[in-house]
Amino acid sequence: MKYKIYEIPGVKIGCCQDEELRIKEQQGFNDWIILAETDDIMLASDMERSLQRQKGYLVDRMPYYRMIENGHKTSTKKAKAAKENFAQGGLLGARSRSEAKVAAAKRNIAKATAAAVAAGAPGKAGRVGGKKTASIERTCTCGRTIKGAGYFLHVKYCKIYAKS
Repeated sequence: MKYKIYEIPGVKIGCCQDEELRIKEQQGFNDWIILAETDDIMLASDMERSLQRQKGYLVDRMPYYRMIENGHKTSTKKAKAAKENFAQGGLLGARSRSEAKVAAAKRNIAKATAAAVAAGAPGKAGRVGGKKTASIERTCTCGRTIKGAGYFLHVKYCKIYAKS
C-alpha cells in the first residue's frame, strides 16, 4: 500500500492513500503536489509532520498512523468548513497554537474586566477597593476569620452560618 504525502499550496500538508478521494472529493481542492510516496506508514507519518514544521503549517496533533489505527476520517462537511476557513485566513501556519491560546486568554480577561466594570466594581477585576480579593480577610458568623476565596467555600458548609 502506498502512502502519499501531499501539499495543498498555502493550505496544508497531509498524508493519504488515495489522493483523488481524499483531496478532491473529501476536502474539495483541485490543486495539490505529491511531495513523497512510501510503503511504510510510520515513515509517512514522520515525514508529514516534519514537512509541516519545515514549511510553517500547523503540525497535526495526532500522527497519521494513529488516525488510521483509530479509524478517524474527516467528514465532507468538516472539510468544506476547513476549506472556507483556510481561504478566509490565508496561510494556515500564520499563527501557532500557543499564540492562539494567549489571544483567547486575553479575550477572556477582557470580558471579565468589562463585566466587573459594568457591575460597578472599582478598578481592575479581582480587586476590591484597591486590594486583591485573595488578600481580603472575612469573618464568618461562627467567628472564624478566613483570607481569600476559601471564605465562600467555608460559608457554603458552615452550620452556624446556615442557621443565621
